[in-house]
Amino acid sequence: MEKKRYWGIRAKIILCTVLCVVAVGLGSSLYLYQYMQRIISEKMAQIDQLNAGTITARLDDALERARTLQIYCGNSGRAAEALSHTPGRPGAAGAALSAQNALNTYLRTSPIDGYIHRLVVFNEAGVCVSAVTVYDGALQDLSNLLDSPQFRAWKEEGEAPFSRLYPSLNPRGADCFALFAPVYSHTSSRRVGYVYIELSPAIITDVLAPYNGLNLFFIQTAARDRLTTPGAVPLAAALGPEAAQGGEFTYDGTLYALQRYPTATQGLTLCSCVNQTQLQAADHEILFSVVTVILMIVLIAVFVLVLLTHYITTPIRRITEKINRIALNDYSYDPELERPRSEMGEIGARLNELGLGFQQLLSEAIALHDERAKIEMDLLQSQVNPHFLYNTLNSIHWMAVVQKNTGIEKMVKSLVSLLKNISKGRGCRTRSPWRRSWSCWTTM
Repeated sequence: MEKKRYWGIRAKIILCTVLCVVAVGLGSSLYLYQYMQRIISEKMAQIDQLNAGTITARLDDALERARTLQIYCGNSGRAAEALSHTPGRPGAAGAALSAQNALNTYLRTSPIDGYIHRLVVFNEAGVCVSAVTVYDGALQDLSNLLDSPQFRAWKEEGEAPFSRLYPSLNPRGADCFALFAPVYSHTSSRRVGYVYIELSPAIITDVLAPYNGLNLFFIQTAARDRLTTPGAVPLAAALGPEAAQGGEFTYDGTLYALQRYPTATQGLTLCSCVNQTQLQAADHEILFSVVTVILMIVLIAVFVLVLLTHYITTPIRRITEKINRIALNDYSYDPELERPRSEMGEIGARLNELGLGFQQLLSEAIALHDERAKIEMDLLQSQVNPHFLYNTLNSIHWMAVVQKNTGIEKMVKSLVSLLKNISKGRGCRTRSPWRRSWSCWTTM
């Protein structure tokens, strides 16, 4: 009979374990990977937005202080009085000195005095009063201010003060923001002059410096001037002028994504360069962690498989071998079947009892068969009447004598003698009258 082929329990356990590891491990790991990736991206976006919100708040506060200083100077009565005098007339010099003292006071009490390169009140009639700033001395020529592009742009277009950078009017000065405001007479609504504040871009870059860690921030004006810390200047310069919100670009082998945040100050936009390469490196670390988790799951699955093999498949294999031995009439006792302290041990104990029961039943069946054969033989012997048999043989003997057939006569006579010996329990198997029995056999 051909043996049936089937999947063993060990193979099924291995298959189920592998499927469970693949389904649960990979599924949960991929979900964990995507979840962690999303969480990191969201947290990075939240941190970037939080930093951007802090930067814009600090920028707006610093620039608002500059406008406040400009308003104080524009509303100063002493500045308006100095601008109302004609140069060279009596009282003009005293009024100018008083206005300068007022400007110095306003400047020194301002938290942003270190960023003010020039603070000037002037008019087109030739009056010019300058506060003492980080640059010593006064303007070399008032005509430089009157002819400056920033003054012309403000008078003609009313351009926002922070929409672009202008060349500084100070010798060897860097580009700056130019703030203009009119000064009106306190006795009438007549404009008597202007306030000019030359503001250093450092007021913006110093705010950005603490936040240029993972992501790089810079400020872009309406004229596309970009202000940032010295380390981020090449990156800001590498960005195209028409870079879109969320657009990606590469600088020095690093991938960045551009994010824009509007500020409350007209003409300024805060831009953030999100380091996508570093985020991808974090993704790789997460992926490595996920792979490590999968390997740990596989190791745990192998450990569980070993336990299952020890507690399930090995006892089942022994039970199968015991059943095969029973099929081959081997009913011997196997103590290993009862070693597991579980249901498998109970099954093994029942199999041992079954084998011993089969062996006892077989011994009893053999004994009953022998006893039955003996009883049948005794019954058969009891059913044969010796006297009837002797009379029949004697009749045959005398017929042979009458017919003078000596061969039949001798044979029948020997058979009668042999039967008498057998009926007495001797016959050819006894040793007492063995000679007489032997003569009977030889005669027959």
